[in-house]
Amino acid sequence: FLLALASIVTLASVAVAVAWRRFLALTMLVVCAYGVVHFSLIHTTPQFVPLWPRLELARREFVPSSELAKVSQFIRSAPSGTTFCFGHTGMESFFYNDLAETGKAWNYTVYSVTQRLPLRSADYRVRCDSALLPHYLFLFEWDGFPRKGVDAGCDITPLKSLPN
Repeated sequence: FLLALASIVTLASVAVAVAWRRFLALTMLVVCAYGVVHFSLIHTTPQFVPLWPRLELARREFVPSSELAKVSQFIRSAPSGTTFCFGHTGMESFFYNDLAETGKAWNYTVYSVTQRLPLRSADYRVRCDSALLPHYLFLFEWDGFPRKGVDAGCDITPLKSLPN
């Protein structure tokens, strides 16, 4: 509907288009504000419970720093050319420096970050679990290493045998 409305606005005369653009901008602003208020402030969507603002979040770590240090040390000690997969939760951002400084690679499931083919296979799967992860992310954990939404720390699972 909004795409059709935007098309009409761009094809209309200049004087009418200005009024339609203002109306469209205001409508889109109201719709976006409603979405933010509904999903972040109204507590009727259990999928977003971990993201609701509360004082407890300011006092705890998403993943304990000792677990992040364990994974960082493992990445640094892995052989050259080793690839890592972090799944769908964005945990790789904690380890960008380690990966870049040591020349290791990470991929997003079977694809690299910048290239779809050829298909990749990771040497290790790093899975960090936290009670703060939203439960809707668990729906996308299809690769056999599901999270449970508990503070279980990080696991490093070898996905194929590596030469020593």
